[in-house]
Amino acid sequence: MTDSQHAGNRSSDGLAEIERATMEMTQRAEVPRWFLLSFVAVVAIVFTSFNVVPWGLTLWLASLFIPLTVTYFLLKRQRPKNRALARKSLKYMGWALLMVAVMQASAWWVPASVWLVALKGIALFLVLAFLMVRMSGAEMEARARESHERVS
Repeated sequence: MTDSQHAGNRSSDGLAEIERATMEMTQRAEVPRWFLLSFVAVVAIVFTSFNVVPWGLTLWLASLFIPLTVTYFLLKRQRPKNRALARKSLKYMGWALLMVAVMQASAWWVPASVWLVALKGIALFLVLAFLMVRMSGAEMEARARESHERVS
């Protein structure tokens, strides 16, 4: 191996290491995965309850967002400093619009039996969790790309 090939391998290894460290740092700055899944579970429960249970119970279920909001602000306080909002990528906006469309479509599905209510809840949770994970990944990619642009 020549010196130029060896130097090229070292620089590509260094760039891969920097990219990995950047992604790890952006993952640590985001809210934990358990919080995202808790949020998605509450959204799925509330949207599943539309047109199935009385509105009072739906509003009571929606009150589960209060402890989630308190938890979010407590998690936010643990960050070393406030960060500037990243510019959203087209990928992020695509996943977000798809999520809105799924939630809107779920309101049109009125289950007729208990089993269909459970199926709707599970299906909505799985689809929204998938979309939320994709949105989070797109957010981390946009933040990493933005950090590379600031350095350049």
